[in-house]
Amino acid sequence: MKTCFIVPKKYFYISQEHSDFYLLLAHQIQRDDVDLFNGRPIVLDNGAYELGQSVSEEKIFEVADWLHPDEIVLPDVRFESHSTIWKVKDFLQRYYDERLKGKYRLLAPVQGSNWSDWKNCYQAFYTDYRIDCLGITDVPTDDRSLSCLVDKSPVALSRVEAALYLYRKDLFKKPVHVLGSIDPIELAYLSSFPNIEKTDSKIAFWNGVDGSCLSCQNGLFQGDFKREDMPYEFSKELSRGQIRDILWNIYVVKSLAKQSRIDVNHIRS
Repeated sequence: MKTCFIVPKKYFYISQEHSDFYLLLAHQIQRDDVDLFNGRPIVLDNGAYELGQSVSEEKIFEVADWLHPDEIVLPDVRFESHSTIWKVKDFLQRYYDERLKGKYRLLAPVQGSNWSDWKNCYQAFYTDYRIDCLGITDVPTDDRSLSCLVDKSPVALSRVEAALYLYRKDLFKKPVHVLGSIDPIELAYLSSFPNIEKTDSKIAFWNGVDGSCLSCQNGLFQGDFKREDMPYEFSKELSRGQIRDILWNIYVVKSLAKQSRIDVNHIRS
């Protein structure tokens, strides 16, 4: 699984050194910074996770015109399946043939406030030929069968539960981007699925800033939590210890993203 590390502008050199691709937020990125992003694929994100809903269509196209991304995250509303489906379908109906087709790869984030709505949203996007990649967001599952593997809350492996369900239903063949991180431990299981191609991480940087180190065996340590709400304009000088912790966390995320702790060839039922 390819990895991208989202960091403040001042520390973008860390992402340049360690990311396989760049995920850039449309409401943060500036035209003057475009030269920073040479040499790797670019995903233009609509900012819905940070803002609650995506930036305007005009903003997406304005940034896309000078950034020239490889992939665009289609408009969505966090946790709202019906609004997200409507926004994505409306956006594609109006712009696919004229401004999107053949120019950008298109990623649709799957949203839902409950498992049923999330599945319906997933299916709507999975069957749409115009959508190239599915973005797996927080999944509101109630299944606890995997949580015992890591002695954590079921939410830590909720996206693994969802992946197992979709794989068994033969609905897991389109490329998938794991959007953000619930707990990095999930990556060791999600990386087992060949169609899950990439993920992005804020917590490798922000947990490192706060002196919180991740574990190659367990992701977040018991009692710890993800930190990812500091600003893009963050400009504090970091100590050598903080840089060390950030680099360690990056190593852990990369390691977990390549571990493949389950064999998907033996899970059909």
